[in-house]
Amino acid sequence: MSGHSLQDAAKALAAALAGRLDLRDTDPSGTAVDQALRARVLSSYAQELSGLAPEASGRWLLERLATLESRLIAVQSAQWHGEAPARPAAPAPPAPPPVAPVVADEVVLPRRILMTCDESLTGEGFYPLERSGEGTPFYWLGPAPRATVLLPKLATPVEVRLRLHAAFVPEVLPEIRLSLDGGAWTPVRVEEEAGRVTLVAAPPPGEAARPASMRLGIDAVRTESPASKGEADTRQLAIALERIDLSTIGPAGG
Repeated sequence: MSGHSLQDAAKALAAALAGRLDLRDTDPSGTAVDQALRARVLSSYAQELSGLAPEASGRWLLERLATLESRLIAVQSAQWHGEAPARPAAPAPPAPPPVAPVVADEVVLPRRILMTCDESLTGEGFYPLERSGEGTPFYWLGPAPRATVLLPKLATPVEVRLRLHAAFVPEVLPEIRLSLDGGAWTPVRVEEEAGRVTLVAAPPPGEAARPASMRLGIDAVRTESPASKGEADTRQLAIALERIDLSTIGPAGG
């Protein structure tokens, strides 16, 4: 949810990578193994991007491409400019036995993730990023009462804790619901400590699961405008998200 447009991001990426990679000798078709891996990667991308708006999809692809390109540059730089390794004084030990490839079912997913609602957050249904007087980042949900956030994949079932920076319609907080990957909408439990409000729920995962991410739906019930109370702000606001805490509860189900 960066303020930069997709076109600006593309230009910046192109400028950063111009002349850095020499791909003239690459084979566009590749071997059969390359083609099979490429098909699997494309299938994974399709699942990750399903349901995202074009702007969010383009931003996700650019960030993914920038990460891959930067790692490739680092590898090539080490090959081109690194020093040759010293010859071993003694014969190298025998190679270890081959390790079986890791399949998707064997990947160990994290059991807890803490996310600050800053520039790294990817989602829809929020106003641009704001910061408090102390520098704390947060996002107002609006103008519609529903929003989605793209989250890293965790072992399920998952408890979701949304720490709020503010609530413009506090009377509807107990009615707010959460949904995970298109699953059933689950009412939140409202916790308050030292003046800070946290919304807690454990929504069951739905059928729209993705290989490396989860989609959290937030139904804030309704929004209202500060202008209705005599203020200058005409936006329709619901809750302001400051932090998202995700944790696996009970035995992991995948």
